Amino acid sequence: MLVRLFTCLLLFLFSIIGVLGHGYLTHPKPRDDYHNATLMAKMMPTSGLRGNDFICRNFTAINPIPIKAGSVVEFVWDNPANHTGDCFLYASSDNGTYWYKISDLTAELNPPVDCRLVLSKNVTIPQWMPPGPTIFRWEMVALQRRTQLVIEYYANCFDAIIESNATTKVSQISPLTMVGYHLPVNVFAYRDVSTANKHDCETNLLTCSHNGTSFLVGPKVATVVVTTASDASTFSIFLISLFFFSQFILSF
Repeated sequence: MLVRLFTCLLLFLFSIIGVLGHGYLTHPKPRDDYHNATLMAKMMPTSGLRGNDFICRNFTAINPIPIKAGSVVEFVWDNPANHTGDCFLYASSDNGTYWYKISDLTAELNPPVDCRLVLSKNVTIPQWMPPGPTIFRWEMVALQRRTQLVIEYYANCFDAIIESNATTKVSQISPLTMVGYHLPVNVFAYRDVSTANKHDCETNLLTCSHNGTSFLVGPKVATVVVTTASDASTFSIFLISLFFFSQFILSF
């Protein structure tokens, strides 16, 4: 009797881990830990793609750490259930209004691999990042239930102060996105990790594709769009020429 009860308890615990234990950021220390979130709370999926908790799990900014633009920061995450998925790193320089992708994490390795196989990545913080308060956001898209038409979404944030001499404005960063609208709603847009494709898709993402296009979803890693002095000069010359041409036409 006791053996049967113990076995049932173990099965119950493993079922909880299997459903909830996907991924969460462990380093740098996320807002969840500063706000004393329980391990169970950190392991639970968010309410969905458009849920407010998918941004930063509704935790407020706390204890920002200094990070120098151009420096290398190690990002570490855990995945107790060992489930397959894609992980990404985003940042916001305007208190969470707009976000831009910093890294595709393990998908940037050679070959690109599933983020359950490698649980850390050194990321170079872009030199062009605007100085000041910044939110970093780690995200995992868990794919193991895709065949059940379910994608699970996980996210953790931490706060930083970017030390930089850059003069970049948020409007110069491209592409910008909003959380919840940066990933597809259609389940079939995500890569297929069913049993038949699982090994190949995890060990080399180049063997996977979404609808025959790319093995990743979401925006590209951001860059800065800078208007140079020569661009501005060329545009000014164009406007002046257009003005004189219009005056010439009107003179007839």
